[in-house]
Amino acid sequence: MQTRDTATTPPTTERSAIVYKMFELKAAEGDGAERSFDVIASTETVDSYGDIVKANWRLERYANNPIVLFGHNTRDPSCVIGTASDVKVDGGALKARITLVGEEVNPEAERVFKLMKAGALRGISVGFLPHSYGWAKVSDQEVFVLDDNELFEISVVSVPANPDALAQLHAKARQELAAKSATPPAVEPAPEPAPSEPETKSDGEPTSDHPRAQLARLAMELTGAEDATAAQGALRALKAAADEVPALTERASKAEAEVVSLKRAALLERAVIEGKLTKDPSDPRRAHAEKCAGLAELGAYLGTLQVRGAHMNAKPQPAARSVESGNPSSVALTDEEVRLAKQMGNNLDAVLSAKRSLLAAAARDDQDDDTAAE
Repeated sequence: MQTRDTATTPPTTERSAIVYKMFELKAAEGDGAERSFDVIASTETVDSYGDIVKANWRLERYANNPIVLFGHNTRDPSCVIGTASDVKVDGGALKARITLVGEEVNPEAERVFKLMKAGALRGISVGFLPHSYGWAKVSDQEVFVLDDNELFEISVVSVPANPDALAQLHAKARQELAAKSATPPAVEPAPEPAPSEPETKSDGEPTSDHPRAQLARLAMELTGAEDATAAQGALRALKAAADEVPALTERASKAEAEVVSLKRAALLERAVIEGKLTKDPSDPRRAHAEKCAGLAELGAYLGTLQVRGAHMNAKPQPAARSVESGNPSSVALTDEEVRLAKQMGNNLDAVLSAKRSLLAAAARDDQDDDTAAE
């Protein structure tokens, strides 16, 4: 490997730039009863980001607590799914055997185990601290070398971790290299990460000044989510709810219009039952009532009307004449009255009885008025 001037100064604090790298599951061993998998956690080949992770590992810290996580989640106990053993550097690669706990210990581990056995989960990611890093030339290709790496944890993952911390290391190395070179590099250096905390926390919450990290923090503040993934899900749910607002508004408007229509019909029917109106469209009272714009205007107008028999020139309603002639059984509910009674949950017999009583009373009033007029 041909190298040029590189930034090899260790980070100023121990966890100032925790890096996550994703590799693939090597193979499943045994008949499944052992619940163990051999994994290649890291190699020295150039990965898709143009990086090389040197097989120079500090394993002492991890050996004291060799846990296996799901998705780099250190806060949720259910994400502790197993342990690692036989962690070693062999043939230029970091290798380990991971063993998942049983369902009786952690149901989440059982789900991960079944997905791994089925081949649906094959991602193995390591979280580590590179104590040395810099740019180098490999076969005329510029690559970023991570060296003197201290292992913190091993995780089973479905997708790669957020590469913001690694991007910050890239930028910092270029910045230091530019200070030593007469010609500054074309890539604009990113701001140096704050020394007091890692660029990406172990629970996935972004902490850097990268625009994506700032957006993620804002989304978490707005939604109250604990991490960026949950915040993204909450924002998507809010957008889906907002998309439904026009349709909900339209349905509410239709429902409101239907309620107003039912109330208007009920007022008119009540006026007919009380003998204030007829259903004849040519009736001046009926025509005026139909022209009333709102419920308040209609109610006010109907309140000014008297029963037909109270006017000298008024003609008694046919239903009233039926009662007057001694045939109350001829009075029946109209189809509209039946529909309204059912809509309001009223008993049909009770409504019919009330109608007959009202019309009978109106007929008696007409007779009294006619007698007084004579």
